[in-house]
Amino acid sequence: MTSFSFENCTVSDVMGRPNPGYGFDILNERAQTVLSFAFEWRDDAERARVEVANAVAKAVRVTRPGLTAAGEP
Repeated sequence: MTSFSFENCTVSDVMGRPNPGYGFDILNERAQTVLSFAFEWRDDAERARVEVANAVAKAVRVTRPGLTAAGEP
């Protein structure tokens, strides 16, 4: 299984989404979504975004595992 590593990641603004209602993404250096977060309430999304943005700003690299054909790591 291959994992995917990204450097120079950023965090998008909180935006409205269909069910649940609000979320944000971790973006790679090309502004492509690496990971998405979804929340029912905007306040929850805003608070979580601050925490995630702080972590991503300090991270040297963001890595996610590759998935098997069954969708498992």
